[in-house]
Amino acid sequence: MTEPSPEYDVVRLAAASPFGDAEAAALGALLRTDLDWEKLYAEAVHHRLQARLYVRIQQYRDVEAVGLKRLTNTLQQAVTGQVALSLFLTSEMAHLARALHAASIPYLVLKGPSLAEAYGGIGSRPFVDNDLLIRRADFDRADDVFLAAGFQRTAKPPGRLAGYLYIHGEVTYGRQVSGQISTLDVHTALVPPGMSYGETFASLHGRSRPMRVGGVDVPILSWEDLLTALAINGLKDHWSRLRLVGDVAAVVPFVSDWDALLGRAQKAGALRAVHLALLLAANEAHAVLPPAVLRQAQADGRAADLAQWLGTYLRGLTTNGLMDLRSRARLTLRVQDGLLGQLKYSAFVLLRRVTERYVDSTE
Repeated sequence: MTEPSPEYDVVRLAAASPFGDAEAAALGALLRTDLDWEKLYAEAVHHRLQARLYVRIQQYRDVEAVGLKRLTNTLQQAVTGQVALSLFLTSEMAHLARALHAASIPYLVLKGPSLAEAYGGIGSRPFVDNDLLIRRADFDRADDVFLAAGFQRTAKPPGRLAGYLYIHGEVTYGRQVSGQISTLDVHTALVPPGMSYGETFASLHGRSRPMRVGGVDVPILSWEDLLTALAINGLKDHWSRLRLVGDVAAVVPFVSDWDALLGRAQKAGALRAVHLALLLAANEAHAVLPPAVLRQAQADGRAADLAQWLGTYLRGLTTNGLMDLRSRARLTLRVQDGLLGQLKYSAFVLLRRVTERYVDSTE
């Protein structure tokens, strides 16, 4: 069992949601100990929680520690740049939304602005790119819109077989505006075809809600769909950062229909992935779940085991490095809903490897 460092515990508390009196007292006590301030900053950077940590430590100006004052100044500089980028990306999203509206192409804005809303603003949850979900059938038309708007693909889609897998993942675009880099990730599915979760774009779009972004109303995921998407995104990234867990915890209070969320997740083959995300949010980020929801997640033995294992993994991440290939495969296989999901994922991995070899042999 890896013992968490006090620096990790500080960052873990920064990710907590809600952040009440108990969390505030615990964080204050840690900040008054003999911390390695450089390691603390490295932890915050790795877990992408610089902004959250900066916001949390503002109330401890009475702590007489030179290291804390230096950390606060360093975080302030970093967060100022992150927020400026987020504001720029907000204007870029408005620019794209107008172009997509004019072309009558339906879309959904993922993460970014909607997550900032859950945190109370981009000051606590800045973002580094824009993410859009569109229908696969609209990709060619949308591609024309993005190119006309000044974006260029950062990589050219490969051949026909590899292109099928490529289009199902994401296509990254970029453009430079007055020295700022605008990055856009365009998705035609929330996850690659080998992973569970079978919600259609039409269903997600039908449950979407509007959000004002840069003077334009854009459609974003409902809170229930956003939490499920975060559960899948965390799994796709192997829960390698505390911010992934903190995002789930931040969205939990906004979910109003847990029966619908869990029912759709079960139907789509993502119930265990959602259970895992909820347990991680409760264990690592202090999320307060409805008692019945928590009991259901805890009763999923495989999800509970994975949550414990991932908690240990997160604690030792800075010193032990990223998750190895075997562990990533174990996580992704064990989190699938049943044998069929495991077989589907295994077949996809095999197909992807064959495709990569084919592409390499034809270059």
